[in-house]
Amino acid sequence: MRQAPQRILERAAKWPAKRRHWYVDRGLAFDESNDHNPLVSEECPRCHGRGAHDEWGEDEHGHFQALVGCSACKGTGTTGERVRYFDNDSPVAEVAVRAGGWITCPCCKWSFMVTDRDVWTGLRHVRCGQRIRPLGGDA
Repeated sequence: MRQAPQRILERAAKWPAKRRHWYVDRGLAFDESNDHNPLVSEECPRCHGRGAHDEWGEDEHGHFQALVGCSACKGTGTTGERVRYFDNDSPVAEVAVRAGGWITCPCCKWSFMVTDRDVWTGLRHVRCGQRIRPLGGDA
């Protein structure tokens, strides 16, 4: 079996550094006591927290993809280390709220609504971890 094709690895290298989150983990507390950045178990860098990874290969029927248990984390999905949920320690950025409650993150340039709790903790943008203080509007 072989690893992911080179074009996939090259494309992944262009993604934001350590983008770990697509949405807020509802099982964690994001509040002032932890700067909206709780301690969590670090994801395994090989399987990205899944405990398994894809491998590609060929057999008599052609190409195939298989899900294989991760040898790096022994299937746990973590390194065993405790890290902050976000690795962005940039200072708080003040951002004007546009019509409808939309703001654009100064770090990653993504726009989102400050009422969307799947992408906003109340202080941090989930995509990049940037701390934002909304100014005016519906904030």
